[in-house]
Amino acid sequence: MRVPACGLLLLGLWLGYSPPLAAQPALRPELERVERLPSSQNAARLQSLRAMQPQPGSAEALEQLYLLGVSEISLQRQDPLPKLQAAWTLWEQAAAASERPSAELARLLLRVRAFFADGRYREAREAWQAPAQLDKLPVLWRLRAAALWGNVLAESGELEDALVQHLEALTLAQASGSDWRRADALYDLAYTQSRLGQNERALESVDEMNRLLGADTPDADRSRALNLHAIVLQNAGREVESMQMLERALVHARRDGEQRNIGLMLANLSDGYLRRGEPQRALQLAEEALRIGERMKDGSTVSLALHNSGVAKILLGRIAEGKELVKRSITLELQAGGTTLAADGWRELGEYLEKAGDLAGAMQAFDAYRELADGLSRVDRRRSLGEAQARFDAAQRERNGKLLSEGNALREQQIRAQRLNFALGALALASAAALAALLWLLTKRLRQTNAQLALTNRELAAQSEIDPLTGLGNRRRLQQLVGNDAQTLEGTLVLIDIDHFKQLNDRYGHAGGDAVLVAVAGRLRNAVREPLGVMRWGGEEFLLYLRGADVALADALAQRLLAEVSGTPIALRDGRNVLVTASIGYAVFPVPGSAARFAVERAVDLVDALMYLAKSHGRQQAWGLVGARIDDAQDLRDALTRVGSDEAETQLDLRRWPPVPEVN
Repeated sequence: MRVPACGLLLLGLWLGYSPPLAAQPALRPELERVERLPSSQNAARLQSLRAMQPQPGSAEALEQLYLLGVSEISLQRQDPLPKLQAAWTLWEQAAAASERPSAELARLLLRVRAFFADGRYREAREAWQAPAQLDKLPVLWRLRAAALWGNVLAESGELEDALVQHLEALTLAQASGSDWRRADALYDLAYTQSRLGQNERALESVDEMNRLLGADTPDADRSRALNLHAIVLQNAGREVESMQMLERALVHARRDGEQRNIGLMLANLSDGYLRRGEPQRALQLAEEALRIGERMKDGSTVSLALHNSGVAKILLGRIAEGKELVKRSITLELQAGGTTLAADGWRELGEYLEKAGDLAGAMQAFDAYRELADGLSRVDRRRSLGEAQARFDAAQRERNGKLLSEGNALREQQIRAQRLNFALGALALASAAALAALLWLLTKRLRQTNAQLALTNRELAAQSEIDPLTGLGNRRRLQQLVGNDAQTLEGTLVLIDIDHFKQLNDRYGHAGGDAVLVAVAGRLRNAVREPLGVMRWGGEEFLLYLRGADVALADALAQRLLAEVSGTPIALRDGRNVLVTASIGYAVFPVPGSAARFAVERAVDLVDALMYLAKSHGRQQAWGLVGARIDDAQDLRDALTRVGSDEAETQLDLRRWPPVPEVN
């Protein structure tokens, strides 16, 4: 599901007017009233704006021009500046020099906004140029900039940076004193929080947004608020409530009558029916949304409707037809620069093709997803899935680094103070004996301080390598373990992924999901002789690194891990039990028979591909690479995508546990 590309309260207007600096106070409430009109009343908005006669060159006149431009974007989805050039020229001729920076930002926002409204996210990002001395502009102009730039970053796949901008926008909205501006900022913030997996925070933001909207909210705004609430509930695993919100959102959208909004609500509702396992109803809604999206030339709705239509047809057995529709949707997202949504599209296509029995197509989709996810982030290749673990690790490292720096600074201050005390004391002492005694005492204290400083540094370094939920090491731990071997890894790597973990979260809630992660972590730790080598790699993935490249031991370990993870059900706090299985990929390095050498990152990518082979062939199994006759690391990795072909059989020595029974 998606939020309207245009935001919440304006459907085509980015956040509102800045308090005018010139006279004419009567225009201030009128500008705000016009700005808040829904898109379905665009004609009335334009009529009111054109009827205004602000003082030439004033802040009100700039607001009028800006809102006229945004209204034109809502109608035409193109840069409005050429059409408004004559009016802009007249304003500039009459404006004071102090107003020019705001005008430059207004023009920039309109250009970027036009690209964004048309779904051309890549061009929106390229057009953005951070204004000079932005922090010196009026609060609400800065609010507009933070809100728009945050949405551009979010659709470009840079969710963490988008979150920073949305938090800044909320701070500025609070400074503006306007409840509806705060509601707009909370809308954008909640959507980004939800995409990052911060579901509890997203629900808090939605609750605050709904409180601010009030009972007299227009149907267009209420529809978008309900749609966002549905998305956050769905990501939090509350499917029934999510569908109720979607149905209500569509009712309000139809009352308002704005076709783009109706199309988007239909597309989102079709997504909900897919999740409920009702593909026929989902297809009906998606096709209606597609007709509206094509008629209105709304790329976001068209893309989502194509995706949902394709998935519905796959579930209805029309696999080839459905696959092509989903690929068309992905192509549209990539052309628009929507990298995150395109990655999600490949991943979902792989999952549905796997369910439909098209394993070859599923493997191709998973490969395309991994390639695109690699481009999103080399640190966390699943950022588009919203797995917050890697982000938490990064934040934790930053906090620990800050604590380390502060601790060092504090200790250094103490040392300097002690040295100063020593110098002052030395001057005050008249006797050599007293001076010697003081020197001995201060030296002892300096040694104690330095020892405590070293201990603090070691403790902080150790804490930065620990995953707070499971107590296992995190990604930083692997770098510490491999040390100087990071570029030529030697040892055994095993990647474990809990099967169907999203369904576990949906069914048992995030508390249940956390309990599963903790239990699996304990089982993995107990299954190996070197527990320091067991790490939580991100989300529901765990990585094991063991020194030594013994094939027989690696095979035995993979089988033992399969048995350990799925041996007995995991008891949850509410008394329910859940049986968990895992898919495993493993390899020994250097790979026997191959001259290829793997850096840590490439080695993890290799076992990741082996793990996906396990998933695409039915899950609850382990695939291992124990030999190869390929001497280039990339060629060896590529060969895994051809598993099943005669060429791959001759080039790769693979293990599969449990083994496939021989057919007599």
